[in-house]
Order: sequence, then C-alpha cells, then structure tokens
Amino acid sequence: MKHLLPLSGLLTSLAALPALAQDSLRIDGLDVIGRPVDGETGFQPAVTRVAQDIHDLDYLILVIITLITVFVTGLIIWVMIRYNKKRNPTPSSFTHHTPIEIAWTILPILVLVLIGAYSLPILFRQQEIPEADITIKAIGNQWYWTYEYVDEEIAFDSYMIGAPATLGDGDEDVTPFVLNDAMVAKLEDEGYA
Repeated sequence: MKHLLPLSGLLTSLAALPALAQDSLRIDGLDVIGRPVDGETGFQPAVTRVAQDIHDLDYLILVIITLITVFVTGLIIWVMIRYNKKRNPTPSSFTHHTPIEIAWTILPILVLVLIGAYSLPILFRQQEIPEADITIKAIGNQWYWTYEYVDEEIAFDSYMIGAPATLGDGDEDVTPFVLNDAMVAKLEDEGYA
C-alpha cells in the first residue's frame, strides 16, 4: 500500500500530458466559424431554432444543477458544523420528520417536471421532418458505396480509385459550398488542391 502512492502520483502526472500537448496542435491563421478558441467554453453559434433551444435547455439544466450542488454543499457544511460532537455531545434520537420527508420527495419531482416541460417540446420539434423533394439512398458496402435516387430509379456504385484525387468545382452565378476553410487548408497542405 505504501508503494502505491508514488505510483498513483506518476499515473496522474502522465494523465495530464495530453492537456499540455493540445496547445501545440492549435490551428492558427484560419478564420473558421465554430473553431475552438483558447480559454473559452460553450457551444458554437446556433444556426437553427432547434440548436438555440438545445443551448437554452443546457443553460437551464446547468443553473438547476448548480443551485442543487450549492444547496447540498451548504447543507452538508452546516450539518458538519452544527451537529459535530463538540457542539452537540448528546444527539437527539428522533426518527421521522414528516415535512422534510415530503419536501425531499416533492422537490425532485418538481425539478424533473420543470426539465421535462422544457425538453419535451424541443424533442418533438427535432422529430418534425419536412417533406423531401428527392430521396437518396446511400448503401455502404465493404469497399465502395452504392447510391440510389429512389424517385428517379437511378442507381450507381462509387468505387475508391486507390490514388490521390483532385476535387474540382465550378459555378455559373453562385459559388457552391463544398468544403469549409479548414478542409481547404488541409487539402492544400497535403498537396491535393
């Protein structure tokens, strides 16, 4: 047992090494929306109403969890100070306190009802799927993909060519968005673009 303490300290130190390596792997110079920023936490900017609702639900649950944690921690500290052996040499011997038992049964139910009241509409909104203009069925096979345009009765197989390829795009009056800036930079670094 005596030899395990230095070993656990060593393992804890080794577990922290990936956090130190992250700083050297930053993507500098790329102006990409949603790119991680040093020292910041939180979600990427929401684009849809469902994403904004999910962010709001997360913040609501974070507030609820924080309040519960602060309350329970304060209660534990208060009980440790108020009812220790020095301040309370002869403890009371009651077994029930009905109002407290009712409260610790009803309050968690109310918290769950509150969370459910906000989360269920978001869940139902996520399940609303608009009518599709076209149906594409993509089937992953062992070494290739099969694509079927179900409404048009068109099907074809897409095989990997086993060599580096160049992705080209063209436009008439609009620029198509195929790759984000980070992907374009990576392809250019690798010599593919």
